[in-house]
Amino acid sequence: MARLFLNVGTDDKVQPKHIVSSVCTHSNLKGFQIGAIAIYDRYAFVDVPEAAADMVVESLNNKKVAGRVVRVEKSAGPGAGPDGTGGGVKGGG
Repeated sequence: MARLFLNVGTDDKVQPKHIVSSVCTHSNLKGFQIGAIAIYDRYAFVDVPEAAADMVVESLNNKKVAGRVVRVEKSAGPGAGPDGTGGGVKGGG
């Protein structure tokens, strides 16, 4: 899996379902293919299959997530979260 950074978070009222919906809408991924989601105050991480990461970045960049235009980029990888664990919460649908 590849970890992607999104510049939206709980301050923007983003929930896991918003991220899953946006990724699925703007790419050819299905919800079950999306891995861990970690949402913080001003940003979020989502894990997607490595083979689809570049396509997801390109297709989701400058689209809206929960009503806010989002910037998406590949993260440094697992462990990039503030707590260093790289873990997250998956939800939505």
